Amino acid sequence: MIRSVILIAAAIQLSQPKMPARTALTYATVVQQEAKKRNFDPFTLVAIIHKESWWDAGAISPSGNDLGLAQIRFRFLGPCRNDPDPVHSPSPACQALKSSLLDPIYNIRFAAQHITGSREFCAKKVGKVTEHGWLSAWQGTQQRGKWCQKNNHTISRLKYRDKLARMAARGQLHLRNREVSERGR
Repeated sequence: MIRSVILIAAAIQLSQPKMPARTALTYATVVQQEAKKRNFDPFTLVAIIHKESWWDAGAISPSGNDLGLAQIRFRFLGPCRNDPDPVHSPSPACQALKSSLLDPIYNIRFAAQHITGSREFCAKKVGKVTEHGWLSAWQGTQQRGKWCQKNNHTISRLKYRDKLARMAARGQLHLRNREVSERGR
């Protein structure tokens, strides 16, 4: 689904009202690019990030395991996977990954890539790809043997996405500071 950058930015600002229009537009541009590239509704990623961090680029979970806008769990990724204590004393390579995940653009792109990986996971494990299924896999909320199933986390994120879609259809999403955003567009 294609949505305009301004509409996506307005949805982001709804989640984080204090976000400047320029920042929202920057994030929205990346969300739109990734959604086109990976064939998903950009409001889905907006909803995920809304529920994970309220668009706080520097968000770190209380456990220290989840980082950035989309709260990516880094301890199971690449250079952090084999670190004895990646939260408190990560290797230099793991620390570099953690720093990257706190970069909002990298985090958005990584989250979109993770959507693709979660879709592939569900296709392999259960032979079908549903929004609730891949979102469950994305969040790591499934139990072994009960892959890609609807749960309260998936329901809340998709309800928020649907709310954004309804608001957009009714013309209720508006970018604040619009005059700034339209210069050069």
